[in-house]
Amino acid sequence: MTVSLDTSIGSLTTATRYWDETIDAGNFSGSILLDPVYGFGGDGANGSLCITTGPFASYQNPIGPGYTLSPHCITRDIGGFPEFVDFSLASTQFVVDSCLNHTEWVDFWPCIEVGPHGGGHGGVNGQVSVFNLSSVAVLFLEVHRDSTTFTS
Repeated sequence: MTVSLDTSIGSLTTATRYWDETIDAGNFSGSILLDPVYGFGGDGANGSLCITTGPFASYQNPIGPGYTLSPHCITRDIGGFPEFVDFSLASTQFVVDSCLNHTEWVDFWPCIEVGPHGGGHGGVNGQVSVFNLSSVAVLFLEVHRDSTTFTS
């Protein structure tokens, strides 16, 4: 689920999307954020994992793959590796609450990093889950807006 937050910077007021991953945990593919009409497009397709729906379906990212500079599609593999685990389940409210119960930073930070933060990256999978490519993935900010709310 996404929520629009009004943001003011000087005289500029704009809306910012925020993804509450806890609502969509276990069903990222059903999220309005990944809707082909109202969101950022759906899952990857055709074995290439290139997204084929939504506003970024024909977008060619000039950075990557890997450490190369070569135009390529945005990839997603929502749900990750279901034969092992749906990584989006690391974003459930139970996991968030468990992390927030830590009283020491040294315990809290790793819990958030591999829990809800990792659930966002791994649950969407594809480009947003690759360390050196995730920052140019379309959903990078949505994954991190959710994670940063835990430390605000």
